[in-house]
Amino acid sequence: GFNCAEGIAVTSRTAYVTNANAGAKSIGLIDTASNSVTGSIPVNDAPQCLALSPDRKTLYSTSSDGIFAINTATNTVARMIAVGAVDCLALSTDGSTLYATSATRNLLFIINATTGTVLRRVTVGATPAGVTVR
Repeated sequence: GFNCAEGIAVTSRTAYVTNANAGAKSIGLIDTASNSVTGSIPVNDAPQCLALSPDRKTLYSTSSDGIFAINTATNTVARMIAVGAVDCLALSTDGSTLYATSATRNLLFIINATTGTVLRRVTVGATPAGVTVR
């Protein structure tokens, strides 16, 4: 079940929901027409936050090891951006840049969303739990 659903992203047909239960390692797929669970995408431990690209082709998920880039056409992990544990993320409006926070390390990562390259690591205040882009 989804006893600790923290993140959600929605396309025209699918709602993606994080399953952050202790030990959970998946993102649930919910059909928006029938409101039924249709499957899951395996990721690493502790998926919490999701961001969907403007073209709806890529879903990004936080985890205990970094950020998963998921192909929404196949609902499979396309690649992993290895930045260590991150808690929350946001995507620039044009989809080119990811911003991810690490509460345990007091960091904000600025990442090229296309290549997965970390552009900057910014030390921020204690326990950054969220991020937004304006």
